[in-house]
Amino acid sequence: MKKILKTAHPLYRTWRSMKSRCNNPNVHNYFRYGGAGVKVCKRWESFELFCKDMGAKPTPQHSLDRWPNKKGNYSPKNCRWATSEQQSNNQRSNLLILYRGKIKTFAEWCRELGINYKCATSRKFRGYPLEEVFRKVHIPRKSGKDNPKSNKIELYNPISKKRKVVYGLNEAALFLNMTRAGVNRAIKEGGKRRGFIIRKILTI
Repeated sequence: MKKILKTAHPLYRTWRSMKSRCNNPNVHNYFRYGGAGVKVCKRWESFELFCKDMGAKPTPQHSLDRWPNKKGNYSPKNCRWATSEQQSNNQRSNLLILYRGKIKTFAEWCRELGINYKCATSRKFRGYPLEEVFRKVHIPRKSGKDNPKSNKIELYNPISKKRKVVYGLNEAALFLNMTRAGVNRAIKEGGKRRGFIIRKILTI
């Protein structure tokens, strides 16, 4: 009976997901959490103590957020219930951008200017200046070595045995939450990044 009540609790899925992404290498986003060293504190191995510390969600739209230290572990002192907008502003990859005399996160600028976030991120990784990153016009893809079809990259997780093929440094950087330069360096140096072995596939 206790098990039925526990799994029916509104916070049970949140608690279970938190533990899975930190402890289960087979979860698709493990490399961002457990694979990056993020852990669940000992106290929160208990579902009852997790509920006691966090309390109920303010609204069904709120979710668990590590804050103020986004690189820290899941613990009572480093977690809050946050809206999707607060979560977006708290992303490790969301740098503060000085633009038009104001400082905002990259996501905030995209929302304010009505720019598609993925499109703007892709432009930023390709090295465009901010004025072009935040413009609402199509910017032609650079040719030559930046052509994604000529840069097929394999991402292999030796723990989960999962293999993913992406096209170009931009796509690899977005998937791994890295910079283009970081991905390129990983390909040349070898070794693992974010839990993945990164290697370029030669195309003929």
